[in-house]
Amino acid sequence: VAEDVQKIFPSARVLRLDSQTLSTKEAEGHYVEQALREGSADIVIGTQMALRVGLHGSKINLIALLDADMELNTPDFRAGEHFYQLLFNLKGRLARFKNGRLIVQLANPQAFDFKPLLSGDYSAAAAAEAEFRKEFNFPPYNSLVKLVLTSKSKKDLNTFTQIILDAVKTAYSAFMRVEGPVQSGVQADKFSQQYLLVKSLDDAMLQGFLKTLFDNKPPKQVTLKIVADPYNFI
Repeated sequence: VAEDVQKIFPSARVLRLDSQTLSTKEAEGHYVEQALREGSADIVIGTQMALRVGLHGSKINLIALLDADMELNTPDFRAGEHFYQLLFNLKGRLARFKNGRLIVQLANPQAFDFKPLLSGDYSAAAAAEAEFRKEFNFPPYNSLVKLVLTSKSKKDLNTFTQIILDAVKTAYSAFMRVEGPVQSGVQADKFSQQYLLVKSLDDAMLQGFLKTLFDNKPPKQVTLKIVADPYNFI
């Protein structure tokens, strides 16, 4: 991106700010903030790190977020909340400038409601996020537990996963629902891993279900890890 921008604006002073340009004490990234304050840089290309480090005391009056869908499409039910926080934060910083502009590139703009941002109504953004979580049974309307199952035997893994699914369907379906199994992003030649998401309206019933899992230990070939209030869905 930095190379393309330099070609489009050959006379502009373009700097990069990311983990690579901060890898050593002499790296380019350490001078970006100073360069922005002094006016010796025109354009900064960077990751979200640039938003945290490079804006303080600078004269930046235009910010463009490229491929913002990546932020919204992360496997985290809080993605929308984080995106709103980011946009409101940037809008607040740009408000210092008369001609401050925020450009957001999205492949599917209809997938996100920008009206609260345009009106500056954070409560409306919070209400929209709350409605989404209520509709899809996410916290704070349901308790959330992630069951991570790992095994060298794919057959044993699937068998024990089905036992869990059947147990919920038989005894807990009125209070709980299970989504999955989903193949974990952590895979290796020697083992397989998948997870289930358990959503529960009743904490007491959820505790009883988890106790049952502890009391009826999985087969030796299967490892079960229980993660309460998970935020990582990879």
